[in-house]
Amino acid sequence: MALDPKHVVLLQGRPVPLYAGVLNEAHERGLQSIETTIIQIPTEENGNVAIVKARVTMKDGSVFDGVGDASPKNVNARLATALLRFSETRAKGRALRDAVNVGEALAEELPDETPAARHDSAPRHEPAAPAPASESKAAEFDP
Repeated sequence: MALDPKHVVLLQGRPVPLYAGVLNEAHERGLQSIETTIIQIPTEENGNVAIVKARVTMKDGSVFDGVGDASPKNVNARLATALLRFSETRAKGRALRDAVNVGEALAEELPDETPAARHDSAPRHEPAAPAPASESKAAEFDP
């Protein structure tokens, strides 16, 4: 099943799935639970790097793990105060991608082009426009 096009954005001209898309797909396929564990709380001593591990369990008993990190060096300035939450989203996204067989990195996993040290108010993602019927596979992810 392909991800809904509303859960795909264009980055540098190529379709990239969003966390919401793999979460939705996992629910449709029988997501049983998502558990997270904080591995590292961001502090000055560790470069303000937050690390979280996520475990996704599906109704068939299959289990998928993912680890996510976030620091002021790899998130948008708007998110620099939410490093722990953002690393959790990245960890859950990675585990969910494996659970629904999406091999492409999620937009939320990618480092931001705008380091937290600089503020860029321009949006980073553009929603992917629906492709004409003859090109519809370009924006689909068929896990």
